[in-house]
Amino acid sequence: MGKHMPSRAAPAGQCHATTSRGQNPAGLRKNINMNAVLEKYESLASITGKMREAAAQGEWDILIELEEQSRARVAEMKILDLSPIDEATRLRKVSLIKKILADDAAIRSQTEPWMAQLQRIMNNARSEDKLQKAYGSY
Repeated sequence: MGKHMPSRAAPAGQCHATTSRGQNPAGLRKNINMNAVLEKYESLASITGKMREAAAQGEWDILIELEEQSRARVAEMKILDLSPIDEATRLRKVSLIKKILADDAAIRSQTEPWMAQLQRIMNNARSEDKLQKAYGSY
């Protein structure tokens, strides 16, 4: 039999299982998938950070474009996010989710007053239209 080599700890997200040819397809897929999951979360966190800045600056058109990007990223993530991940990846994912939620709360605090103001303007316009129709112009 061949020499017995002591095993080393595998980097996070990798396992030691190999095929008879020394390949590690399952572990490699797992590592690639964990990296892909984190990349999507990193990307979403970046997008929500930009959304937060756009909302703070009142850049509503930019905010809407970024919201579309955010929705697309979330749709991609739903597919990848079903596979198991290691503890380090899980902790990073939790950290990114917390940042995304904080950005979302900040965006809401910026947009809700604007939306309320827009609602008042629209209601006033409707009231004026109703008065115009009811009494006509003088």
